[in-house]
Amino acid sequence: GDRYRQADTLNSLGDLALDHSPAGDPQVLFTQAHTLARAIGAALQEAHALAGLGRCAHRAHDVLAATTAFTQSLTIYQRLGSPEAAIITGYLADLHRGTDQHPDAR
Repeated sequence: GDRYRQADTLNSLGDLALDHSPAGDPQVLFTQAHTLARAIGAALQEAHALAGLGRCAHRAHDVLAATTAFTQSLTIYQRLGSPEAAIITGYLADLHRGTDQHPDAR
């Protein structure tokens, strides 16, 4: 019944699914995590879910969706003073350089 941990678990499963497709659909898992995190006001989990959605979009070569998700994630991470902001800044720089490197290859 701990909704914060549920969001954390969904994000962790999304991370796993990005590398191991049998773990599920990362887009679905991150979307569920995002919805739950927003509903309970769990900003850190929301930022993680948005970053995951950005990674999914980048893998699908959807630069607009990736940029939007990463930017939203970055805004939250910066507000929280999280070191994850630097990683998201790197993802955005990769997108703007037009690199083919997937952000999860870091």
